[in-house]
Amino acid sequence: MRFIIQAGPLSAELKSRVIDTVNALSEDKRWLVNIQPYNPRRSTLQNNYLHAVPLKMIADETGHTVEDIKDYLLGEYLGWEVYEILGKKKQRPVKRSSDLTTAEMVQFCNWIESWAATNLGMIIPKPNEIIT
Repeated sequence: MRFIIQAGPLSAELKSRVIDTVNALSEDKRWLVNIQPYNPRRSTLQNNYLHAVPLKMIADETGHTVEDIKDYLLGEYLGWEVYEILGKKKQRPVKRSSDLTTAEMVQFCNWIESWAATNLGMIIPKPNEIIT
């Protein structure tokens, strides 16, 4: 079960629900209880924009696929991890775009805009600049 607790004082009802949930756990099992700050994952609108605008524009300009461009830019922005498969060293981005928070996705898209201007001479429109 997951609870998202809004900022501010906790209501008695919410405290009670959390305590009731913990009290209802079976004593026959071990449980992991994890409390961490809530950072919403990137939105569907952000993901749609990323794929339809900057990644597509760069893919069309360079002749690469959108997925290849996405992997390359994620790795360049977030860093690479090296892994081995069947004795060969490979690399992949340390995070996927689906792991980014909404704030991190904004920063990533801003970085892509800057990268495209510097490296390809392209102007990538921001989401509020797109005319449909």
